[in-house]
Amino acid sequence: MKKIAFIHTRKRHWAVKILIKSLENAFPEYQIETINVTDLIRANINIRLLNRIHIIGEYGRDILAGEKRFHDCFMRTPFIFRQIKKLLRKRLAGGEYAFTFQDQSLYDGCIRHVPHFVLTDHTHLANRYYPGFRKKRDLYSAAWIRLEKCIYENADLVFVKSENIRESVIRDYAIAPDRVKNIRYAIDTLMAGRPADPGRYKNRNILFVGRDWNRKGGPVLIRAFQKVLKTHPDARLTIIGCSPDISAPNTEIIGKTERGRVDSYYRKASVFCLPTRKEPLGLSFIEAMSHGLPIIGTKIGAIPELVKEGHNGFLTDTDDAEQLAQILTDLLGRPEQCEFMGNAAYDFYAEKYTFENFSNLLRQHILDTSGSGSR
Repeated sequence: MKKIAFIHTRKRHWAVKILIKSLENAFPEYQIETINVTDLIRANINIRLLNRIHIIGEYGRDILAGEKRFHDCFMRTPFIFRQIKKLLRKRLAGGEYAFTFQDQSLYDGCIRHVPHFVLTDHTHLANRYYPGFRKKRDLYSAAWIRLEKCIYENADLVFVKSENIRESVIRDYAIAPDRVKNIRYAIDTLMAGRPADPGRYKNRNILFVGRDWNRKGGPVLIRAFQKVLKTHPDARLTIIGCSPDISAPNTEIIGKTERGRVDSYYRKASVFCLPTRKEPLGLSFIEAMSHGLPIIGTKIGAIPELVKEGHNGFLTDTDDAEQLAQILTDLLGRPEQCEFMGNAAYDFYAEKYTFENFSNLLRQHILDTSGSGSR
């Protein structure tokens, strides 16, 4: 049986499980062989030690100035990029692969004469379009960015999960539009579905799900929530994924929890709110829609592709607590609108973001491309 080489860097991550499941569903005739780049690097202490030296040479000044963190630079040196290329070439040598498929664009997993596909939710140069962009802080070296471009150039197709990133691959890296496909994304739909209890829209329970409190807009949400309480003193805010050091009435901090438990909080919420300051995709928005919640987000990244203003949710300006408070106050005071928007959100999810859609698009595009233009 021929194999698909699935290459990734994540350890025991639910997103890897979804992608493996998607590939198995799309290509039942092939065996999926999983290759973890992180494991390959960890097995070679010399590469790890030498890369530390390259990090200091490439980014030492920025790290000392507080613009970058040492750990974040590990996968952003030309040295580690080339070493990963060698490790993967050795690991894949001799295998009979129908094609190779890599998750994210931090390395180049292509090998000669085998069709290669890349799936990414972001590009590095897309960072330039976020509010508050600073080149020294937000961009890595020009040499590394040139290598990132090689990832896209060497792929038979680049799959992206949103239209704004498709535009970035085409515009910022000069990749032909017909080689960049937006296949959106899939989530595990086991717990998704229209809400069984429409009464929850009367609960005035706002749900926040995010691991990075500051980047996901937590501080502005707290300021807005305090204003909401003046009109709706029984409103509640539930925070999942992080544990910020805050003290606010009617606020429950759950912190990090298992994905299975998160579903129960989606089912009890009235509205989902994530006023994020930087967002490659907005997966939690898709999860919220799959549970029939109206969604409130900001006008950045891929979020405007998910939020249909006034239909399944609302968009706010970044860091605008006053505007956010007004939207939340109005929506919590109109449970019938919450329910209408929640149903519209679920319909949008079911049309665009199901596991079946994702798997079908993967198979269609890969079969249409495999065998043509392979190295």
